[in-house]
Amino acid sequence: MIKKLSLFVLFFFLIVSVISLKSQKAVGQSSSLIGDVTLYQFFQNGNPLEGMLVSIPLNQTIDDPLNFTIYLDINGDKKFHQNEIVVEEFPAFAEEEFPNAFPILAKSKHSIALLTNLPKGSILDAKIILTNQTNEKGVIEREAMKTIEDIGEIFDPAPGFVGGTVNNIFIPPIIDIVYAQGGKKDPSKVPVNHKGIPDLGGRSGKPNECVPLSFANSLLWLAKTHGFGSKMPANDNALIDELVTDMKWTKDGVKHENILPGKEAITTRRGLPLTNKKIDNEVIEGESQLWKKIVAELNDGEDVELIIDFKQSPKGNATKSHAVTVTGADKTKKGKQTVTFHDPATPKGSETYEMDRNGQIVGYPLGKVYGNFIISESFNGPTSTPSPTPSPTITPSQSTSPT
Repeated sequence: MIKKLSLFVLFFFLIVSVISLKSQKAVGQSSSLIGDVTLYQFFQNGNPLEGMLVSIPLNQTIDDPLNFTIYLDINGDKKFHQNEIVVEEFPAFAEEEFPNAFPILAKSKHSIALLTNLPKGSILDAKIILTNQTNEKGVIEREAMKTIEDIGEIFDPAPGFVGGTVNNIFIPPIIDIVYAQGGKKDPSKVPVNHKGIPDLGGRSGKPNECVPLSFANSLLWLAKTHGFGSKMPANDNALIDELVTDMKWTKDGVKHENILPGKEAITTRRGLPLTNKKIDNEVIEGESQLWKKIVAELNDGEDVELIIDFKQSPKGNATKSHAVTVTGADKTKKGKQTVTFHDPATPKGSETYEMDRNGQIVGYPLGKVYGNFIISESFNGPTSTPSPTPSPTITPSQSTSPT
């Protein structure tokens, strides 16, 4: 028994060492790890929206999250100053298939104004500092090019609807899932990340499809992860078409009250081995609980779609809503809660934001948004390998559309 235990301990430490060495090697060779940097500014029908993203493509998938600090030479003096930090020690999950994108959070309104007033095609010097889990650092300097995306034709949901897409379709070949350490699911464990979730994008002439697309991402990932692809529609377009019908999509988007019933409809009709749940936000002692609920669902191996509302304050009335597919969650070194998702309204990539105590997605570039509720799906079919422990059943609650 002691011999078996010793062999198990040795095997565990070998696995941990291999993962650590992969991360160390990646940071040590960081100059080849990062591709061309892009700065995105978003417009809607010619009108500038609230923020910008900086997108960092990685040329390697790394198991452990990396911390990103990003400087932009905003004043053009060929030096990098503390007030030119636009991303500070943000953890993100490195997947080769998806660039990592972050909101640009400059320290002054003047810096933001300088960036937003730059014309399309402008080039800035950028410095990226990568730090791995053992605090080893790699420093890379790149040029960053500004580009402009006008999303007016693909994201303009009506009041009471959820909608928005951008024209890109991408399905990664790698499917993986990170469970809590030791096989026991700690519902509060971070980092937690689901690798290989697709990033489906919009279809020509089909505006505001963010709900069907975000849910299609989840279904494709779950089907491949748990082996029920034979129960799915023949291709991606067929899947999206079924969700569009089941969720009663119109060119204005999807109403809140049709989201969960639509998901239940395709699940029942096709006999998918899934349990679908709608989980509303709660506020306890002035703090939104939605981030904690997202973390718990991810740690249970479940896929999560997040519905966010555009509004000016936590208790304000929403003017419109949007859907994204959550892929991970973590905390910064300073304890800020972060959430990573695939957003059909922005270019391809994994976007990481702070989700603060009010449930706000801080720095979201399309407007001021707050988390409203999540839909999660758990696999409930037979499996030949240990599967995640199902989450506690939560009775779907009735939601009302924003006013």
